[in-house]
Amino acid sequence: YKERRFIDLKPEEVEAIRDNMSTIEGMLVIELMANSGLRIGEALGIRWGDLIWKKKEGSDFVIAMIKHRPGDYGAKGKAGERAVPISPKAVKLLKIMLANLGVEDPNDPAIAQRRIVQYDDDTIRRDFEKAIKRAGVARRDISLRPHDLRHYFAVNYLRLGGNAAVLK
Repeated sequence: YKERRFIDLKPEEVEAIRDNMSTIEGMLVIELMANSGLRIGEALGIRWGDLIWKKKEGSDFVIAMIKHRPGDYGAKGKAGERAVPISPKAVKLLKIMLANLGVEDPNDPAIAQRRIVQYDDDTIRRDFEKAIKRAGVARRDISLRPHDLRHYFAVNYLRLGGNAAVLK
C-alpha cells in the first residue's frame, strides 16, 4: 500500500513557483500541470501538432490532444487519450515560444512533430525545486513535487463546482 499525500497549495504559491522557473519551457510545464491538470509526462509529450488553435470572443483558445505514445512522453495507457483545454497563461507562453522559434503559424507542418518542451522530467524536477526556493514558498512537512500541481488542479476544479466523475 502506497501512502497517499496531499499538500494544499495556494494560488499565489503556484504562480510564484511558475514565475521562478528558469526557462519559459519550465514555466509552461508548471502552468499545464497546475491549470490543466496534466501529468509531467503529458506536459512534456505535447507536440505542436497536438494543439488545436481556435478563436473565441477575439482571443486564442487552445485545446491539447493528449496522446499515448509508447516509449515517449505522453498519456498513460491508450484510454488516457483526451482533449484538454489550455489555460490563457499557457497560451501566452506558447505564443512567446512560437515567436522565439520564428514561427508565425502554430499549425506550421515544419514543427508539427516537434515536442514543445525538449526537456526531460529530471530537468523539470530539479528546476522545480530551485523555483520553490527562489519563490520563498513556505516549507511543508513533506517536500513539494511537480505532481502536487496535478492535485492542486483537481482540488480547485472540485472547489469551483466541477464534477468528480468528469475529473476522473
